[in-house]
Amino acid sequence: MTSSLARAVFDELNTALADFIHREDRTALQASLFDVPRRTELGAYCYGEHVGAFIAEVAALASPEDLGHIMRAPARRPNSLHIVGIPWLYLFDRERRILSGEPERPAAERDYILEFCGRVLATYRGNGSFVPRAPAWDMRIMDMPDVVAFANTAEVCSAEHKRELRRLVATLELYAFVLHGEHRDGIYDHGPYELPQGEQLVVKDFTDLRNDFLPWAGQPAWLPVQALAVAYILPTEVHCQFDLWGTARCEGDRYEWLRRAAVVTFNDDGQARPLPADDWPAFAAAAQAAQKRLFLTVAQWPAEERARYGARLFANHLREIPRALHLPQAIEEALIIRFDASASVFMRNYGTSAISPVWAALRRERPFTPIY
Repeated sequence: MTSSLARAVFDELNTALADFIHREDRTALQASLFDVPRRTELGAYCYGEHVGAFIAEVAALASPEDLGHIMRAPARRPNSLHIVGIPWLYLFDRERRILSGEPERPAAERDYILEFCGRVLATYRGNGSFVPRAPAWDMRIMDMPDVVAFANTAEVCSAEHKRELRRLVATLELYAFVLHGEHRDGIYDHGPYELPQGEQLVVKDFTDLRNDFLPWAGQPAWLPVQALAVAYILPTEVHCQFDLWGTARCEGDRYEWLRRAAVVTFNDDGQARPLPADDWPAFAAAAQAAQKRLFLTVAQWPAEERARYGARLFANHLREIPRALHLPQAIEEALIIRFDASASVFMRNYGTSAISPVWAALRRERPFTPIY
């Protein structure tokens, strides 16, 4: 019998993911530099095979609440995207099994995964919901001392500095998008945080800027710091809505509404250090040069690698969990071995087939087959 917590998490995710799936028809998406649908199918296959054992190994040494508390900080990995991605890909693989007639994974494993992720997200968000939903659509994951520190760091920007900030953010978004194979990872919006005098704070995090795991990254694509956060101080009348992946949509152009801003960097020591506005152009230039190097690397991939990279892409999400909890490295190492092995199986059995029928099936009103 499915627990009430597992059912609540399933129902809330089913509703939130319906909006995400309906916004873009993946059955019609054309592969360009990356084979996005196939890499997601591969990642789902790996999650279906191995994420249950991975979470059991983590949970034997730390509680979901421990992880949720650690995540409540700016420019931190993992974040909501990484945790929500667990049931998303696991349930995607469940649909594949149902459509193909393969046996489902054990219901007890499925419910345990939903419960674990639900407890992490409930602690992380702290407002009674697992993902953003009406009417607030918020992603408030910073504690008040961090909110105050960011607000105090922000300064009034000249018109020139606004242009430089816009360019810096756009360049970092492109860098993160190419680094993570046309995936949202590395870009994370959160807020809005209420401030005095009719103002609010919205934060955009850029993380994984010195990735040492993805085979196509490495030192030539590293940026000067591990992570960077942009703080926007906006009037409260600007409505900002956040989705379950940590993507913000604000009314109008946030740069036109912008009252004050700051760019804050983070390195291995975790200390926040403001990046002066005069240094923004140089940082943007470094990101642009690194993005070009990444692009040229990926452009030389054979066709198979444009899907196979999904194994390392999604392993990169999960490896953040034991790292954040300071758990034994063996957990991460075992995960990578399992994912690499399953990637070979997937590419051998499904790598040349047509796009999975799961994508079309998920476009129904309630994407996932009910659980009982």
